Order: sequence, then C-alpha cells, then structure tokens
Amino acid sequence: MAASKAGLAAMVGAAMSLGMAPTAPPTITYTQLSSIDPATKKCTIRPVAGKPYYDAIVAQRAAGGLIDVEVMSHVATRLGFGLAPFGSLVPPLANDCTTVFFAEELARQLTIVGTNVDSALVRTIRGGLLPNSMYSRASLDMEMTRFRNDPAAVAVSAHSVLWFKARQETELLMNLRNILGSEVLLASGKIEDHQMNLEERLDEIWINLFNVDGSKAEQYNGGSDSMIEALRRQTGSTFFSLLSAVIKHPAMLVYLDNQANAYVCSAPGVCAASNQNLARELMELHTFGIGPQTATLTTSPYTQDDVEAMASILAGYNVTPFTDPTSPGQFVYNATLAANVPITLMGTAYAATGATRLDTVLRMLANHPQTRAHICARLAQNLFAPSLVAAGRDACAAAWGTDGNLKAMYAAMLELPSFWAKTNYMALYRTPIDQTMAVARAIGVNAVDLRREVQRWAMTYMTFEPTSLTGVEWVDLNTTLKSRSVWWTFQGIHNELRNLLGVYRGEIALPIGYSDLATDVLSSAYVDAVSRTAFGIAALLDGMDADLRVDRVCRAVKDVLNASMTASGAAYTKQYYFEVPAGLALGRVVSYATLGPLTSSPYMLAPSQQSIVSAIVANRATWPYFPGHTGSETIAKAMAILALGNSREMKK
Repeated sequence: MAASKAGLAAMVGAAMSLGMAPTAPPTITYTQLSSIDPATKKCTIRPVAGKPYYDAIVAQRAAGGLIDVEVMSHVATRLGFGLAPFGSLVPPLANDCTTVFFAEELARQLTIVGTNVDSALVRTIRGGLLPNSMYSRASLDMEMTRFRNDPAAVAVSAHSVLWFKARQETELLMNLRNILGSEVLLASGKIEDHQMNLEERLDEIWINLFNVDGSKAEQYNGGSDSMIEALRRQTGSTFFSLLSAVIKHPAMLVYLDNQANAYVCSAPGVCAASNQNLARELMELHTFGIGPQTATLTTSPYTQDDVEAMASILAGYNVTPFTDPTSPGQFVYNATLAANVPITLMGTAYAATGATRLDTVLRMLANHPQTRAHICARLAQNLFAPSLVAAGRDACAAAWGTDGNLKAMYAAMLELPSFWAKTNYMALYRTPIDQTMAVARAIGVNAVDLRREVQRWAMTYMTFEPTSLTGVEWVDLNTTLKSRSVWWTFQGIHNELRNLLGVYRGEIALPIGYSDLATDVLSSAYVDAVSRTAFGIAALLDGMDADLRVDRVCRAVKDVLNASMTASGAAYTKQYYFEVPAGLALGRVVSYATLGPLTSSPYMLAPSQQSIVSAIVANRATWPYFPGHTGSETIAKAMAILALGNSREMKK
C-alpha cells in the first residue's frame, strides 16, 4: 500500500526540520573580523551573549592559556569535527575578533541545540544522495511490503534493497552533517565555515551512549524518524525527555528485544518478565552506569531483583510489525503483555497505571544521584582532558536541576575556565569517527562541490519516491545513483571510517557502543590505518570534476603543488605541505605568525621519518599511480604523509 504524496510531503517537511543551518551571530559579522584596535590588539566589537565564554578564555589566557589561533583549533576539534580550509575563520587570520566570534557563536549554537534545521545546501545534497532519509519510516515500510507482494520486485530483491538503503542512509546522514554542518554559503558564493558544529558533537556523544545496531533493527531505524532523529529533537531539552524518547523508540525496543518481553505467570502468583535485556541496559548503561550489586560491588544503587522489576515495568512497551498495513513499525503499548499489577523497584512501589508508569520510573532514574554523576562524567570525558574531567563533571552535576536541564549542563561545562586551559588543548585522541571526519574537512570536502554534482545529475529525493515507482524501477534508479561519482565518493568516506572503527557507523553490535577514549583503540595497526585515511579520501575526490572543485586536492591546487615541487625540490615541498598558509597547511596549528623552518615543536615527526619524507618527495618518479586517477599521485602521497606526520594530527 502506498502512502499519499501529500502525506509524504508532510513527512519530508518534518525531516527538513533537523540539522544545522548556521547564520552569523548578530553582534559580529564576517566582514568585521579584522576590526582590531591597533593599540590594544583587541577587537573593537565586544561579546554579548558569548561574554561568559570569552571571559573564561581571557581568564585562562592570563595564566598562560590559549592564544587566538589555539582557541580556533580548540573550538574546531573539541566542539566540531576539525578545521576546514574555507572562509574567514582559518588559522592564519586568527585574532581577538575571531575569538569574540567563537564566543558569540557558541552562545548561539547552545540556544538552538535540538531545534537546528539543515541548511539549504545540506538539504539539496541529502535529497540527492540520501533520498530515503527524507521519508518517514512508516511510508518506507509500506513500500517494502508492496514490493514484497510483487513477484517482479521480489525477483530483484527490491524490498531487501529498500530496507538496506534506508538503514545505510541513516548512517551516511551523520557523516554528511558532521562534515558540512558548520558551512555557510554567502550570497557572494563564498564558503564560510564556523568550524564549530556543537549540535553534531553533542549528538554523537548521545548516539554512542544510546547505541543501537542498525543492522539488527533495520526495519525500525530508517527514514526521517529514525532513532537518531528522535534523539536529536531532545538533546536541548532534559535528560528525562531524551531518555524517554529513546527508550520508547521502536529501534531501541527491537535492538534490545523488548518486543519479545511479556509479563507471564508460570503458576498462580509466580509471574515475571520474559526478557530483561532492555531493563538491564537501561539501568547499567543508560542511567546508573554501573552493574547491579554483587558480593564485590556493594556501592551500586540497585540489585538483580530491581533489574527483574524493571523488566516487568517495561513489559507491554512494544512495536507494531513492520508489515502492518496501516501503522508499520510504530511504538505501541500492549496492555495484554504488560504487568498490570503494582511493581516494587528500588524500594518504591509503583502502581499499575498502564502506559504512564514507565515515565514515572524513568523520571526517578533520571534524577537519581548516580545517574547525574554517570551522565555528567560521560559528557565531561568527551570535553575535558582526564585530569580536568572531575571539574567538568561537578559543574555539570551542579547545573542538573529538575530532570537534567541539558542546555544548562552544557553551558556550565563550557563556561569553566579549565575548558579553555592549555592543559585541555590537544589533550584527547580523536575517535575513529573524529579522525575520518577531520581528514575529510581538512582536505576540503564541501557542500558546494557536492551540490554541483547532485544538481548536475538532477538528483532529488522526489526522483526516488517509492510510491510512484515499481520495485524494479526503484532498484534501477538506485543502481544509477550508485554509479554516480559523487555517491561513491561519499560512500568511500564511509568505508574509510569503517576501516578505522572496524564496522560501519551505526552497526556496532554491543549496547555499550564504542569507547569515548580513543586511546583504547591505539595500536600500530590502527596508526597505520589512520595514516592512509587522507590518502584514500584524496583519491576518492578525483572521481568528481577536478577543474570545478574548490577542495584542497582539486586541479588548481595540484598544479601549484606540482610546480612548486618541480621547481624547488624536497625541502621546500615538505615546508609547503606542513605549514605555509598558501599551501595545504594542515600540519601546523600554532605559531602561524612565524613560518620558519620545520622544527621539532610542535611536531612529533622523527628525524628518520623526515629523511624518508624528503627522499620520497625528491624522487617523484618512484611514486605509485592509482589506475584510472592520473594526476592523483602527487597529492595522494603527500596527504598520506601529512595525515600522520605528527601526533597532533590524531588529537583534538
């Protein structure tokens, strides 16, 4: 059965209400970033909404804190996904006005967390590359059912392809927003990048906490109302609201088997829940962050009996089958499966109030001191160096308020002078997701280039609307989409991420997600894989028109670098790649004011490696070529060296 076009249009409208459409803060514009008083070296425009953050920066600077260029890098790597090379907010142009801008932008982005909208650029790219992400899960499920009932569609596995694509595009949408979410296209055609992408940075913390393996919950986690989108709507509200939305989402219920949970009696008065998976993870991972009491763990606030009681409370929270003809894959409370009796949990009796009982219990969990300590520690360890986590955690906990006021908690941590301390700068290793997104941004993957390719092939989400297509037509269209270079370029970035993470993003099997502490994954093999990431992404971009692109491995840049290497040899090239602003300038963040010879500080490139680099660059005839990508050898080899020339490239 096909959903109506009017209904689909409304669903698409809802999908577009998510994401980020950054605009310049009202108190300082891009054209005012050079408004420096020559006498004081201070910006003549002062912060307003961002004053608490600016004051914290200044307070730390008096004690040897971050200088302006370091503030820029800190914002881009800790509150975003790495520096991009476009616009007015780039390291060579850092000054007090850019620091004022970031303080104001941080205040602005905090106010709109949870309510951001995708920019027009991102919407266009999303519609062309990820069309299934624009439709509701119910509409996609209905089309899957229609395809399953059509022998011709079954012959080409149209229903399976649609299920897979809906799930895959949910993962790719996260990449799209991470890379492009901070970009702005001015009327002049110039790209500006705010470098800060707070919504996506915070969302990733929460997505990892409430991990769902999309491959297990495939029919329940795609489209414009996937669990990730439901989560995004609550990241600016309260922890209770976030917890409630996630725990009741069909993807979470299916992933942790609560659709198989019923309150059953084996004998009169002998009753229990049939599945404890969701109950256990809700208490151990999502709230308390600690297992139930044991002989050796005596400080936990709950016991195994409480896990069983929680499972009984969760019984009846279910989903409709994804094949349901009218409401497929939706949350439903099934009273016939529920424990319609009072349940005692952690010493408190909760009456049989039907579907409302769970929210009462979730509110109790959300306001428990152990939850407050755990959630604030989780947030703090993503924002602070290990030695500073306690201060961040305590500031967050003090701002918790009723139900966990998320915006107040974020602000309390970011207003701490210690967040802007030198000891918190480049103090964490990037996770595999951070690393891949940062390389893509540093190379200059951008919305303008991607949009041009999408429009070149007239790729829009309406082209792929399944209601107006047979299963065979839909599969043919998606096969055509996958043949476009822009699609496999973006998919290739996703594959690079898989190489580092070990699985595709969104398909981590363990409920615990991946480790927030990237030091847990460091190994010689991992470092080797990281060193090849930029190499791979640079080569991927060669599939798109090199003469029209504006990224840092486009034809114009390649010609300059080739000429420089031919004319000046290895020594100049090494300097050019690592630090000259006119070149790639990806290896140097601090001390942009001086462009002296490459030194050991702030680099970690061993002398033996420097010799190897020099030898490779000098002997260009020995460089390998990528078949089918003539001309890529120069930039690809240099980018491979660049990606891990020093340990700073793996830090944030």
